[in-house]
Amino acid sequence: MIYWAKTVLVTGSGRGLGSCIVETLSENGFNVIINYNKSKEKAEEFAAVMD
Repeated sequence: MIYWAKTVLVTGSGRGLGSCIVETLSENGFNVIINYNKSKEKAEEFAAVMD
């Protein structure tokens, strides 16, 4: 599959399904923006792991 955009914003990506989507996109070469609303600590921990 060909993707034209290499940077993706995933809302609600600090935990749950959103974090799974981020992992999959990252593994496939995408730059991913992690977005959160209420789970700042979880999002920061997840971002540190993904870095």
